[in-house]
Amino acid sequence: MVSAPNPYNPNSGRLAVRNFPERSFIELKIYALDGSLVRAIETVGEMIEWDGANDSGSVVASGIYFYTAKTAVGTAKGKITVVKK
Repeated sequence: MVSAPNPYNPNSGRLAVRNFPERSFIELKIYALDGSLVRAIETVGEMIEWDGANDSGSVVASGIYFYTAKTAVGTAKGKITVVKK
């Protein structure tokens, strides 16, 4: 899986995690450095997008975040750098 753009600026659009098998059920979870869950998103498709907001709808602060993207065929993990200008 690939996340782009990375580094990511929430003010310039959405971050996409791509390259899933066609019509996959995708569960994306984004975590802060301390391990707390920032956002959980589910969709069906070949990619999933994040708008840079937490579960409350507030845009997250600049920093390093981790994600897991889970499908029926496996789990991918990655790192996202959020940079707000």
